[in-house]
Amino acid sequence: MPINIDLSLNRTEEELRESFFLLKTCDDLALLLEIPASKLTYYLYGLPEDKKYYNFTIPKKSGEQRVICAPINGLKIIQQKISQVLFCIYRPKSSVNGFVSSRNIVTNAKVHCNKKFVLNIDLENFFPSIHFGRIQGMFMAWPYNCNHEVAKTLAQICCCNKKLPQGAPTSPIISNMICSKMDSELQGLANNFRCRYTRYSDDLTFSTSSAKFPIELAKYTLLSGNKTLVVGGHLKEIIEKNNGFRINYRKIRLQEFNHRQSVTGIITNKFPNVKRKYVRQIRAMLHAWEKFGLKDAEREFRQKFAKCRCPAKQLPSFLEVLKGKIGFLGMVRGKDDPIYYFFNYKYKNLLRPTYLDKKGEIMQNRYDAFISYASEDKKNFVINLAKELIREGFDIWFDETAIKVGDSIRRKIDEGLTRSRFAIVIFSEAFFKKNWPQHELSGLVSLEMNDGRKRILPIWYKIDKEYIISISPPLADIHALTFPQQTIGQMVDELSKKLKDKS
Repeated sequence: MPINIDLSLNRTEEELRESFFLLKTCDDLALLLEIPASKLTYYLYGLPEDKKYYNFTIPKKSGEQRVICAPINGLKIIQQKISQVLFCIYRPKSSVNGFVSSRNIVTNAKVHCNKKFVLNIDLENFFPSIHFGRIQGMFMAWPYNCNHEVAKTLAQICCCNKKLPQGAPTSPIISNMICSKMDSELQGLANNFRCRYTRYSDDLTFSTSSAKFPIELAKYTLLSGNKTLVVGGHLKEIIEKNNGFRINYRKIRLQEFNHRQSVTGIITNKFPNVKRKYVRQIRAMLHAWEKFGLKDAEREFRQKFAKCRCPAKQLPSFLEVLKGKIGFLGMVRGKDDPIYYFFNYKYKNLLRPTYLDKKGEIMQNRYDAFISYASEDKKNFVINLAKELIREGFDIWFDETAIKVGDSIRRKIDEGLTRSRFAIVIFSEAFFKKNWPQHELSGLVSLEMNDGRKRILPIWYKIDKEYIISISPPLADIHALTFPQQTIGQMVDELSKKLKDKS
């Protein structure tokens, strides 16, 4: 039976919330979901259970296979709508970081940074352990207070074979709602022992800066002659007896400050960080692209590193994986982190299109602008200007990222000058006293005389026109931006107009 349903509900969050608490019948629920009641009945009772979902597996880090139970398209759309409603009525605890807007594995890890002890606990068979009866009971209880008919219908839509399927759009939000009571109890337990607590899906984390980790949460003991980490009785009672989950005892870890500590895959010893291996992978991918070209890098990537996690999906490209890795690095370490800044800049540099010079010859890796300056002006002005231009999407030749250890400085500067459409020249008192800036300026003047195209975009840094005239009258005739009379933001706006002109 074909079904044509809009993908989302066209109501405000407050309207959806109000309508949910007024539900009395299945017809009311169908009206809230903006579908005919007959369609809802079909997916509940008309469609055989084995036709509602399809299964596939993806590999876990352990090498085992994770079974994904995905709903067919029509049921998936209904579940997406229910999920939209449930997100409006669910109020997540501060400790919950999974499946919550504006929270993620990084916000989860930040709570536990720079702690003396970090305890990780994994819940076994998390989604399947949330069964039909628990879901129906949750909807009937406070604060949702649904009647039996509505609660039963919601539970039926969200379950597969009477269990919460891993792969349905409703499963993440339902699992958070089910865990709400446990989160409150564990938060209270953590507070009692001066610990911090967070949960990301089935990963529970406790941390403390106290001299000793509280034995009420976990402790080491000798079992059959082996040192074994044992979960505290009260903690175990809250998780298993009070809330119906099971601890995966193979995956409990107590990490001390003098060893590597990680939370949801993020290193937390001092600040949120990734493993060194991850950084090396990005560096190696960028190097392969730069040295051998994109085509060969793509082939090498597919042969050695790419692993198809889902047969139904196309293998991601080299560029997609590299962009994702760099983006994740920025999310974890921050957009101002120098390692992220360098990788992101290099990625954009390699991605630039090919340009032709006036003779029709290929000029690879052409820059929008070269920045020429004296080193004395770098820290307080030039770095900030360069960063703002790069954030605007321009490809800037900047010696800090373009010149590496062992490179010929003169050769690199000459390459930068010839491959840049414009040159932003920071004229200052220091500029006219240094040899390298003078070399760059001479090169730019020669290029302008050779092809007749104006390249120099001057900025007067803490000097005035009279000073420029005293040094070089021809330079004073070029319209210039001035600092501090203009802010860096105003300068970037003016420069952008020129740099966006590709003629």
